[in-house]
Amino acid sequence: MSPDLQSNNPRKRKLFDSHGSNDAPKLPLSPLQRSCQKEVADLIKLQKCSAKEVSQIAQVVENVKQVLIDIKEIKFDTIRDADTMFCAHGVHIPYPECGDGVRDVGVSLSPPARVEAGWGLGHKMLRKSEHGDISVDLIIQIPSATFHPKDYLEYRYHRKRILYLSYLLLALKTANQTSGYSFLSDFLDGDEFRPIILVDCFSSRCKIRLIPAISFDLFPLDKLSPNACRADRQSGVPTPMYNSSIIDDAYHLITSDMLRQYAVSNEGFMEALVLGSLWLSRLGFSSHLLDGGFGEKEWALLQCHLVETTTTPQVASRYAASSDAFQMFKSVLNLIANTKLHSEFDLPTLHRRHTDYNMLFKMSRWSSLALKHHTLAVISLDKLGLPSRAQFQRIFENPLYHIADITMSFPIDPLQVVEKLPTITKRWNLKHSVNEYCYNLFSKGLGDRFKTMTFSVPRPPVGQLKDALDPEPRNHAVYNLTVLITLDENKCTRVLDYGPEVQDAAKTADFREFWGDKAELRRFKDGRVMETVRWDSSLPPTEQILSFLHRKLTSSFHTKQPLTFYGRESEIYLTSPPLVWPAGDSYETAASEFEMVANTIRQVKDFPLGFRKISGVSSAFNSTSVKPPFPCSRHLEQPLEGELELESSSMWPVDPEQRSRSEFGLLLKLRAELEATGNFLTARVGFTAPNGFHNAHCFLDLLTKRQYYFRFRLKHTLEAFPKGIGINPPTNLSQDILNEGPMYSNKTPYLRASIIRRCHQHWYFSSSVRILKKWFQSHHLASFFNGDILELFVAIVFSQYSPAAIPSSTYCGFRRVMARLSHWDWRRTPLEIEILRHFPDEERACILREFGTYQHINQNSEACLSIVLPGEDREVDWIRHFIPRLVAIRMTQLARETHTRLTSTSTPFNAVFEPDMSFFDFVVVMEQKFNPYNTQGKYSNVMAVPKNFGSSPLYREFIEELKVQTEEYALLFPSSDGLTIGGLWKPQKESCVPNIEGLGGPRVENAIPNKIVVFGLIMELGRGFVDKIQVKISD
Repeated sequence: MSPDLQSNNPRKRKLFDSHGSNDAPKLPLSPLQRSCQKEVADLIKLQKCSAKEVSQIAQVVENVKQVLIDIKEIKFDTIRDADTMFCAHGVHIPYPECGDGVRDVGVSLSPPARVEAGWGLGHKMLRKSEHGDISVDLIIQIPSATFHPKDYLEYRYHRKRILYLSYLLLALKTANQTSGYSFLSDFLDGDEFRPIILVDCFSSRCKIRLIPAISFDLFPLDKLSPNACRADRQSGVPTPMYNSSIIDDAYHLITSDMLRQYAVSNEGFMEALVLGSLWLSRLGFSSHLLDGGFGEKEWALLQCHLVETTTTPQVASRYAASSDAFQMFKSVLNLIANTKLHSEFDLPTLHRRHTDYNMLFKMSRWSSLALKHHTLAVISLDKLGLPSRAQFQRIFENPLYHIADITMSFPIDPLQVVEKLPTITKRWNLKHSVNEYCYNLFSKGLGDRFKTMTFSVPRPPVGQLKDALDPEPRNHAVYNLTVLITLDENKCTRVLDYGPEVQDAAKTADFREFWGDKAELRRFKDGRVMETVRWDSSLPPTEQILSFLHRKLTSSFHTKQPLTFYGRESEIYLTSPPLVWPAGDSYETAASEFEMVANTIRQVKDFPLGFRKISGVSSAFNSTSVKPPFPCSRHLEQPLEGELELESSSMWPVDPEQRSRSEFGLLLKLRAELEATGNFLTARVGFTAPNGFHNAHCFLDLLTKRQYYFRFRLKHTLEAFPKGIGINPPTNLSQDILNEGPMYSNKTPYLRASIIRRCHQHWYFSSSVRILKKWFQSHHLASFFNGDILELFVAIVFSQYSPAAIPSSTYCGFRRVMARLSHWDWRRTPLEIEILRHFPDEERACILREFGTYQHINQNSEACLSIVLPGEDREVDWIRHFIPRLVAIRMTQLARETHTRLTSTSTPFNAVFEPDMSFFDFVVVMEQKFNPYNTQGKYSNVMAVPKNFGSSPLYREFIEELKVQTEEYALLFPSSDGLTIGGLWKPQKESCVPNIEGLGGPRVENAIPNKIVVFGLIMELGRGFVDKIQVKISD
């Protein structure tokens, strides 16, 4: 344990409840359960800019600041004259037409009353764009003499604000200090009535946002309540957005001063701001109207609000001086979770203390509900008993965030949607208003099927402030609207939606108007008569609803384009042609046939022992096999395996040979009884015996009349596997590992079965496993992994101990598995399957210690994939899966590529399943006639097999023989379809070669295999099966 976690800190107390009003004591915590200060510090360090970057940016800010301070005063008789003069000098800032009533009023433009840089510059906390540019805010207070006391009415303030920006821009363009800078125009967080200037300095990759502000006492802010009408007063409609935008400009400097004060007095307060900003950015939220209207600034306002609204000065001062950044972070989350929607405007509302300033005025209704959902998910980690460090890791190191269940996109014409919007909403940001309209439509249609819905639209490009007299037109062209939806897994598959009862005439009329021909009147058994909508059960109901709503939205469009669902083909891609989706009936039929066989076995009377349990083992019974379990004939396909557990199965002979003979005799007896029933076409008993009956594995093969092929084995509990590692590992750990080999607890099969059983309670677990297996098969990796390992890979994303929701679509489940595998460093950490319970800090420390010890000992050419399963009584069980290191590296590389490609909506889903054959050094191409689904003659190069034996087993025999003959030289990657085999040359061991010149003794060099000989061996073994071998040019 690190020394900083062992310090004698005073007893912590809970600072706030959801409203920040209680001062409840908190019980003392152990050092491992205390604040994760080291993890926070490491994360904050990654977000800071370097000293060199900050120095360059500070110099640019100082140059701009000096120009603005030295600007000369200019007076105009009318605003019209000011516009004419600025346009004559090539200065024009685009803005919507507003405030025309003051164009004939005189105005005096004087130097700023105050110029202040944002709080982050002094703490090296600056915003970075995806291109690496650094942004810093420069807040400029407009002198109060510029305005009239009534300028808060009818857009007059906004008109003079734009004029003052033109005044500043003219000074910057003509100053020597800023002669090498470029000037761009943008809108403050997407508010088109509040433009700002971007100063771009190419030498330091810095962008400075010039944000105008006003004095707090300039206007009577109490007259700018959300219910008041201060813009377009003739309409009498309340203008909450307009009113709040003026108040927001009045609070720019006040908020900056407060943040600077708290950040200087306490580092933890500043770190909490960074945590909040980072968390919001990973979820896709920002202060921009199109990103939900809640970002770094709004988070800072709420954090300051917590200090201001505490009941006692002692609590407020202690909170401001607290160094627990993560506790502050969670306090703000509690505040967000308890925000309310305005009763009249249905928008989130949280007023600053004793004011009418709604700090959440830019938030959309969709972003408010989505953010509250994410907040409650994080808060729920406390209720699950997770310590602070574990919570921090799940929140900030979780790659599963922002992966929605449904991602859909469609082109939208805002000019055709605008006709359906209220007049007052059209004037601020049209795309923002379109998002709100679409959310109201989609949320009404989906009802309780979804949890969150977010929107992604292309932002308008930042405008270049060129020397032009005409204003730039507003961009209202057609654009693509992307909608990301997180579903409720328990409700999204419902095929029948219920409406109002027929007695409620008003609601019934509204229901029929909305759903049109889809609405149906139904009578139920309890006598109720209700409006309903029924969806096709053979297709996902949610997608049917969204398609209907899309047609409803675009019905008035002149040109209609189809709705695109990303990943929709994931369900179809699970089956191979000519099968048609869905294949769920095949799994159900096979399970029903297995139950018939099991019942027949249970009814056998003349048998020496009773049957305790008959269970299916094959993945087909869990609907997780890639190929659906269709009927077969002549034993040409892999059988569906099951287990027979007999009464007194613990009393088997200890001697392996005697036990094998007993099993064989019992199965022969069972075969005779089952043949007598007449329910089976064939019944055969066999065994696999490498050394005679010693350690032989007996089995019973049954072929039903419906052509289903089953194989049963007897199960007993004699095998004792090494004990799993618990909290207290063995004393001599290295010796124990070396002697016993890979650790596999005798409880592990039961734990795995329990985990898989619990995951099967989730609707999309099985399909997510199938699509993952398909991915491994497509990239020639399936032969190195068994089905149990791949099921555990999927199980990890169905854990409740995560702030990410349970996947509610195959596409989402697959993407999250790819994200998890791409972030898993199997060399340094095990894969923790926290389904049954979570790992406490002490247990996790023991797991990492045991993992490190084992990895240090097991340093060879193979990679060990370690998976940890939680057991009972604070015990853990290990599964160690050994594969070639090249395979493990390839798996991680492909997972990262797939995860990156799926983040782009332009990537077709089936593209991530196309194998990159250029990765291999050579590729063995099989004959086209070699089809695993057809019968084939015997493979004489390996062993004699009966005629008409399936080519799929022949392919496996060929691969096994090929691996044995070439394992010293090459690593083979066979495909699952039997068409290709990829190969990589193995690095050879060093060998001593005598020095030809006899100088300096023998030299050491790598032995190079004779590749021509290896290729000849492959062609000889694959005679009649191998068509050709494709080799890289470099070889």
